[in-house]
Amino acid sequence: MNHAYIADAVRTPRGKGNDKGSLKGVKPAVLLAQALRALAGRTGVDTQRINDAVFGCVTQTADQGASVGTLALPLAGWSDAVSAVTINRYCASGLSATNFAALQALQGDTLAVGGGVEMMSRVPMGSDQGPLTHDAELQGLAHIVPIGIAADAIATQRGYTRAMLDAYAASSQQRAAAAAARGQAPSLVPVTGSDGQVLLDRDENIRPATTAE
Repeated sequence: MNHAYIADAVRTPRGKGNDKGSLKGVKPAVLLAQALRALAGRTGVDTQRINDAVFGCVTQTADQGASVGTLALPLAGWSDAVSAVTINRYCASGLSATNFAALQALQGDTLAVGGGVEMMSRVPMGSDQGPLTHDAELQGLAHIVPIGIAADAIATQRGYTRAMLDAYAASSQQRAAAAAARGQAPSLVPVTGSDGQVLLDRDENIRPATTAE
């Protein structure tokens, strides 16, 4: 049986998704390109050997439209022999992209890359005005349940109380802060500006002082 192996994984720091975030001035294609450049640098791979690149992106419009992953490849200095596709499976877009890349690698006995990009500070969710989120008539006909209501219904069905979920959320923040303090982020690569200066080298959205209250 053939297997697909992960050679390396990189990610940029998570910046705040608003106009105060350190990455608000970085275009999505440039952000993705920096991750790709770091990946090639860490592995030393000849990008001509990479058969395909699959990227996830939910809101594919404006800065993230027209297959943002396709633009990121040449910006990263990768070989023009690498083709790309950008997919949308909402919150699982990057995960699905990685799975699809693994299938491509298995099928061709070659190398493939999977990843994703999303910059809500530049392209807010819903900016593409799609009917799934903006057409009440079609939502009703398709029996679409808004994600917040769906999450509440599932929590109720499975016996998760508000107190349980608040406690878990608070502990998640504390654990993230502890991991960051220990330097447990080997996949993290800094983001730099056009002048080469580091814009962000740590996750900006961790709030260690968060309590359940």
